[in-house]
Amino acid sequence: MAILYKVTGEESELTVKADGVDSLIVLQDAVGGNIETLSLPNGKILILNEEGKIHNLPENLKATELVKDILSPVDYIAGDAVLCSQDELD
Repeated sequence: MAILYKVTGEESELTVKADGVDSLIVLQDAVGGNIETLSLPNGKILILNEEGKIHNLPENLKATELVKDILSPVDYIAGDAVLCSQDELD
């Protein structure tokens, strides 16, 4: 099950593959726009809003913590983000 990390600090489970609904639409709705993916060393994928910083979305502290090892020290995740596995996207 995918996990939605909200900028408010809330976490909730998210079903990416819903019957009759394209997973892209589910993910775009969850992050509030076009998606960008970050592949993590543990095999998971973080889905985020591709234009989060352009739209001045607030920093997502929990999502940033998840990927701090692959970001530059001054970078961060802006907006809501979804953590999932590749098989949830296939």
